[in-house]
Parts: sequence; structure tokens; C-alpha cells
Amino acid sequence: MVAASFYSQKHPVKTPETEPMSNIATLENNISIDEAKNIALSHSNQQSNPNIIFTSQKLDYDNGQEIYEIEFNDGVNEYDYDISANSGAIINYSVENLDND
Repeated sequence: MVAASFYSQKHPVKTPETEPMSNIATLENNISIDEAKNIALSHSNQQSNPNIIFTSQKLDYDNGQEIYEIEFNDGVNEYDYDISANSGAIINYSVENLDND
């Protein structure tokens, strides 16, 4: 019995009381920002373009949903993507020609 008590003090068991389920679910279900960037590059058919420059990348909340806002350009066009941080689904995107005047 002493050994069990010593072990539990050294190696506490994580339970819902010691680790909130909301944190566990968020960590297990979210995609990374690098995965979001790859989704945007693949969708825009720019994954092998060496001229890509990421100008903005952040995790944000929109209507209670976690989204990655990804912006990049290839010197000709600017790409703007909103990607679900939970599923990786593209929520919104736009492509605009850069005005080089």
C-alpha cells in the first residue's frame, strides 16, 4: 500500500478533474497552422511555387468557430483563406491581382 501511494504521488493520473476535457478535445481535433497553409497552397495550386510569400497567418474566432486566416502572394496575385481550425475545411477564400503600378 505504501508503494502505491508513493507511485501515485510521483505519477499522478490525469482525470477529467485534473485536465479539462475542453482542452483535450481542442488539442486532438485542431489542425496545425502548417496544415492550414498547405491546404490553402494546394487549393490555389501554388504548393510548388517558389515565389510564395506568407504575409499573414493567425488563429482567430469567427461566429464562435476557430479559424486560421492565411494570406500569401506569389508576386502576381494575393490569396486570402479562412480555414476551419477544427476540420481543415475552407470556409472562404479570395484571389486578387496585385496592382504593381
